[in-house]
Amino acid sequence: MFKQLRDLFRRTEPVEENLELSFDDLPGWLDAREEEIGKELSNATGPSREAISGTLGSLREAIARMETADGDEEVHPRLRDISRKALPGFTKSMSQILSREPSGDPETFYTAAAEILKGAIKALKGQGKYLASLYPEEMKVVRTAVRDLGREVNAMTEAITRARAARQQVTDVRESYESLSRTRGEYAAAGQVRDLGAAVMEAERAIRKAEQDLSSLKLGPDYARKQEIEERIRELDAMDEEAGREIAALRTPAVHLFRKAEKVAGKAGD
Repeated sequence: MFKQLRDLFRRTEPVEENLELSFDDLPGWLDAREEEIGKELSNATGPSREAISGTLGSLREAIARMETADGDEEVHPRLRDISRKALPGFTKSMSQILSREPSGDPETFYTAAAEILKGAIKALKGQGKYLASLYPEEMKVVRTAVRDLGREVNAMTEAITRARAARQQVTDVRESYESLSRTRGEYAAAGQVRDLGAAVMEAERAIRKAEQDLSSLKLGPDYARKQEIEERIRELDAMDEEAGREIAALRTPAVHLFRKAEKVAGKAGD
């Protein structure tokens, strides 16, 4: 019984899925993979984006309160004067930095949030370092908000780095596919050229054989006999033409004599 329960709750290793794709199916799979990466990134960064938007709202409120705050009156007058002179520049700089509202897809949102974080840290290290004495509570809120902003931006950095690496893999595979497609096309074209070349060579061989056969035929007795007969026929044709001309030449005087004899016979009868 214990063994059955142990087997029931035993952690099983995930079964690797065998991915079988034809070469022509690869572009569609890559498109689907890119879409999947985008969805995974959106889901992974969703909580951080929501937290960043809330943190920026709190930070804007804190800066707005500092603009009208009186500060700690127990601070040394010298420090108080320095802080009050630094305050307008700090709040103006922070208000300008916080005027942007990150939006759009995860990477666009991340870029804007990272720029805001960079500007806020610079402002804190600049005029902000003179304000902690006179505005301790307000600056604590500001520093905490900036720290929270940095934590969420870092979380987004990890997710975006993974997504970019996955997209780069897709890009590499797509480039390899396109290269192989070109190679396959060139190979097919080369195959057609080879087929055409083979056909030409076969035709040339057939022509050479026909020429050889013709030469052999001309040298053979049948071809010689054929030429002899053709020559004899030409001679007979020439003799026939000559006989025709001779008959025509003899026929004209004979006709004349026959007509003359007919006339003489006609007169004798009278």
